[in-house]
Amino acid sequence: CNSMMKSPHSLGRFRWALLATLLPMLSLGTQAQDVNSGMVALWTFDKENFQDSVAEFHGEANGSDPIEFTSGRPGFGQSMILDGIDQMVEIVGGEPDDLAFEGGSTSISAWFKVGAFDKNWQAMIAKGEGSNWRVARRGGSNLMSYAGGIGDTNDAGPDVNDGQWHHLVAVTDAEGAEFGGAVYIDGALAASTAGTPALAANGMRVMIGDNPDARGRYWNGELDDIGIWNRALSASEI
Repeated sequence: CNSMMKSPHSLGRFRWALLATLLPMLSLGTQAQDVNSGMVALWTFDKENFQDSVAEFHGEANGSDPIEFTSGRPGFGQSMILDGIDQMVEIVGGEPDDLAFEGGSTSISAWFKVGAFDKNWQAMIAKGEGSNWRVARRGGSNLMSYAGGIGDTNDAGPDVNDGQWHHLVAVTDAEGAEFGGAVYIDGALAASTAGTPALAANGMRVMIGDNPDARGRYWNGELDDIGIWNRALSASEI
């Protein structure tokens, strides 16, 4: 995921990047799963809007001031900037629990740059609390955390409050073979929680930049290329 470059056609960009990755592997007779398999939502922000590039999960901006866009990570087109005051994007397309993945697995991927960590548990993207899922700042620390049907990952991983771009993937694995929930930062496993998760539905809509189950945890910083899958991505795919 973290090697994919943007083009005007989001799915085409993913496939060309995947092809470049797979050619050396295929020459050795190795087979790999298409990383696009199971992708249910993708927000690129390249057209300075909140449209889902692969399905119907379009977003709607909220906040006193309009959400701004800027040139993101070099080669990745536009990113959006959330002010940490009252801005967020509510996913109004589809049904509220279409992205709950009740009893199943999911993966959430995003590029991000922290503007300021100024609230505990600031939410990058969230469905809710309890047995629902959320990607957020780990309490009052400089770490990221993920809760996805099994509770928060532990205090581990790199300091991301450095003004630099980072790539995050949060995973819920319903089989719980290696972990129940995990968060990867810049391609490396940062923290995980053992056990078998049980994602639930809560009737709430996903929010980018806040938590529908614990409001006011507004994200402060840039976000780009947010994707969601209905399966657990493997370490090699990440």
